[in-house]
Amino acid sequence: MTSRPAPLAALAAAALLSSGCGLIQFDVDSKGTTTVQGNPLGNALPGQLGSFGFSNFDLSQQAGFNNKDTRKDHISSARLTKLTMKVTSPSGQDLSFFSSMKFTIAASSPPLPSKEIAHLESFPAGTTSVNLILDDVDIADYAKADSFTITTQAAGHSPNQDTVIEAALTVNIHANPL
Repeated sequence: MTSRPAPLAALAAAALLSSGCGLIQFDVDSKGTTTVQGNPLGNALPGQLGSFGFSNFDLSQQAGFNNKDTRKDHISSARLTKLTMKVTSPSGQDLSFFSSMKFTIAASSPPLPSKEIAHLESFPAGTTSVNLILDDVDIADYAKADSFTITTQAAGHSPNQDTVIEAALTVNIHANPL
């Protein structure tokens, strides 16, 4: 039995498949803050906590994205890989005034439905920083939109005093190069 050379087209296809189809992959990090209004009576939280500054958010304008050889319309997938929250002030305040929290993403142009992207159901006393549980959601369509908004729904009671919370997120992007 003699071996025959593989056709050039088959070799090219194999090389393309082994190189990951030319996709590039990178992370985009962003931070935002919000203030939870304090109330010594500990009234119930209003539900909507705010957007941590992730309102009218354009992923392609974030540090890290601009240095890549791609554009947001070339995104093939985008997934949240980290979402953390921590108290930045006042000193000594923890997150135990929350009983649950969820983060959702939505876009208006083009209109995309609101989707839960992360949540957490437990905020033990003394906890000043938490990693949220990430929902396995591809947010590529939102990342390609003109802009999107990430909002927060929270349950619990108001802290005794105004509390500033920072949210930090990381989105892993897979995109075709230019």
